[in-house]
Amino acid sequence: MRRADCSAGGILYNTDCRILEEIIMLYTTPIVAVRPAQYFIAGWRKWADHLNKTLPAWAALLLCVATQPACAGVKVTASSAQDTAHLAVDGNAGDESRWVSEAGDQAWLVFEFDAPRRIVAVDVTSGWQGSNFVPSWRIQVERDGEWVTPAGGHLEQASAALERVVLEAPVTAKRVRFFTDKPGHLNRARVAEIEFWDRAPEPLPFSPFRAEPGRHIAAVNLSGYDSLWPMRFTAPQSPDGSVFEVVDPKTNKVYFAGKVRGGVGDFSALAEKLTPADREVDLVVRLRGGGLAEGVSDAFRVAPNWLLDVNLELALQGMVDFRSIVGSHPSGFNGSAWRDGAFYTYEVPSLVMMYLAHPDFFMSVPSEIDHARDKAKLFAPGFKMVTHSNPHGEHALAGARGYYTTVDPPIGRSVPDIVDLIHWGVGFYLAHPTIYDLTQNKRFVLHEQVVEWFAYYLYVDPLLAEHFPRSFYKRCEDFAFDNWEKVGLYGVFTKVGGFKGRRPPGHSILPNLLMAEVSKRTGRGDPERFIQAAADQTRWVIDHIDLTDPVFSKGQRMSEHVLPTALAAFLEMYPDRAPKGTRKLLEDYAKASIARSDNMWDFRRYDEKNWGLPIKNPRGIQAGGAGWNEPGNLPAFSAACFVLGDQLPDLRPALDRLAASHYDNLWGRNPLRCHTSGKRWADFFGVERGWPKKYPDDTCARLEFVRGSIDASCATDHYPFNPGPIRRHTEGWVAFNTALNVSYAYAARRNITLAALDEAGRPVERIGPGQTLTVRVRAPEGYPNRRIDRLTIAVNDTGSVVCKRVSPGVFEGTLKATGPLTLRYGHGFMKNELVLPAR
Repeated sequence: MRRADCSAGGILYNTDCRILEEIIMLYTTPIVAVRPAQYFIAGWRKWADHLNKTLPAWAALLLCVATQPACAGVKVTASSAQDTAHLAVDGNAGDESRWVSEAGDQAWLVFEFDAPRRIVAVDVTSGWQGSNFVPSWRIQVERDGEWVTPAGGHLEQASAALERVVLEAPVTAKRVRFFTDKPGHLNRARVAEIEFWDRAPEPLPFSPFRAEPGRHIAAVNLSGYDSLWPMRFTAPQSPDGSVFEVVDPKTNKVYFAGKVRGGVGDFSALAEKLTPADREVDLVVRLRGGGLAEGVSDAFRVAPNWLLDVNLELALQGMVDFRSIVGSHPSGFNGSAWRDGAFYTYEVPSLVMMYLAHPDFFMSVPSEIDHARDKAKLFAPGFKMVTHSNPHGEHALAGARGYYTTVDPPIGRSVPDIVDLIHWGVGFYLAHPTIYDLTQNKRFVLHEQVVEWFAYYLYVDPLLAEHFPRSFYKRCEDFAFDNWEKVGLYGVFTKVGGFKGRRPPGHSILPNLLMAEVSKRTGRGDPERFIQAAADQTRWVIDHIDLTDPVFSKGQRMSEHVLPTALAAFLEMYPDRAPKGTRKLLEDYAKASIARSDNMWDFRRYDEKNWGLPIKNPRGIQAGGAGWNEPGNLPAFSAACFVLGDQLPDLRPALDRLAASHYDNLWGRNPLRCHTSGKRWADFFGVERGWPKKYPDDTCARLEFVRGSIDASCATDHYPFNPGPIRRHTEGWVAFNTALNVSYAYAARRNITLAALDEAGRPVERIGPGQTLTVRVRAPEGYPNRRIDRLTIAVNDTGSVVCKRVSPGVFEGTLKATGPLTLRYGHGFMKNELVLPAR
């Protein structure tokens, strides 16, 4: 608990006596019989409440005996569930210690003190896991046998789990009642703790839910800002003209000053003033003016490549953990290669894209996967797969065992994890090709979107051939060519999925383009047939899909990136073969997205009515009453913005602003001012606060064991600024993280820049004969663990130059030009390229 005072000034009743309680219990009760029962029954009660069931009478009695109040001096009675009423004043505000009323009653708690007490204010912690709190309640005192609500004692609309009423005048009473006008979720009142103050109370701790009327609020990216992109924050309560400063709170050095306009503060110009040393400084936004009390934001950092430097390695670690059976948990929810994976969850494509965009980084990250160790663990006599809440886990186990026994392992003593993960992703389906499809009679099928994954591996193989056995490559090649036509990938797919993210429009376009390149390289198949299949699918999309209709854009949830990135790749790889109207489709989509983002959050709305995905999908089917969570859609949209900006330079500034703002939203620039991750938020550098509502542990994919997993985002309910209850479903998913991976790949492609400088350090646009050049590359390098100190830049596809690190994120090398130059970093459709013709 936050405070401790059982008798003197301050809190009249309630203390953190858990240590004392445990000592007393240790010496006065049988350890085996009572203390384990306390935790067991408390956990049972939590789960029973989650299922809206009640405990057996004997269990409730045992709980009552095992969790006696920590403090004397008050008697508690309740409208129902009397056996746990004392938990509302036991000094523990956690979910494991609370009173939950029966459903349907007018819930109340009565506190009878041993003597009349003076009361100035009352704090109430209610709900479960930061939500489902009591929405309306009052504090009453007994006067002549009747309950009276003193002035200031009524809270009409709660907006947080911890709320306070401050009485207009102190009252003295022996009997006090907590009375619920509206009990709460499923008509039950859930109260974790009630605290009474006999003097002016200490300030409440920060609550992401509270609007804090009368004070400036600044919602920022809790980790930090990439200074290569627009940098903005939201001031939802600040009138236009309010002054803000970006300052170092330790030294009071002002880095930037500006004014709020339309609820937004823009400090993008700060980038011009930064030095490399400034990336080590924690900054805050201070707001004042407009008749409001001063507000100070959470701390954040600012640096070039900040988002990528602190998150690229974490993204790779998450994919290591997500693996079924051999990852961070011995289960395989849904029977796929990655826990909670499916045919559309994009694991292998996202890994290939990250590698293609920044190969030197991902090949330099220290390896964690040990193929032999994982195989030994899987076949050890004592190995036991977790089967609870694990549908089709046996399918994942069969796939994993088949992978380790029938597929040749990667080559090399220290194989980079990016290689191991790609190998795992396609090798698993070599061993066990079918995947469970809820949309096809709930059966296992060889799905076209899984066959597409093989195109990504075959495309990247020549770059990683030293690690992939030729026998493995040949099996993958045979698998792709043998099944391409069987699953319809030469044809046109006309079925488009909905909010779940299945079957996004045009999902076969990019795989066909990649297979055309594979066909050219191997002499196998007909390249033209693959290109024509991509063109036919694109033509159908142009004729039948209106990307200004949110059903086909934001409504594709975390799969939204699939179509725009594919169309952009078509325009770049085969500009003469992309059907007429391809660029116009992207332009209309970009303009509609920009128009829907004209608000103080720079957040792309679903439509005029909804900010997030509607609770009902286009077919009117409700998602279990919980609605849709969409954290994967935000980075998916960022990826789309980057490729749209490359194709539409006139719209690029606005699109870059949206790409940045949607990352910022996930990292805290949202109405709740919380990070997207509820369980693994501490994995993200500099984040102070995670999502307050959490999915139950030890359920489904067990993502509490996955580093960097993301869970949630604000919904329509919270916009434009309603930091109240979280009513929507909150649950992580590997598909959310793979969308984040794709966005990182395109962000890296955007941020990596190549330049050629003459001997005076000036940029060179044309090459003179025998000219000596300095090649300068700016690229993410990792932070706080720097993973690369050199980059290899391809020169005219026949040579290379090594650029060594000269300062944070900057690498340089020299070469002597003998003619026109093409400098390239990265590969294929994700490459960065600089073309320098001869003078």
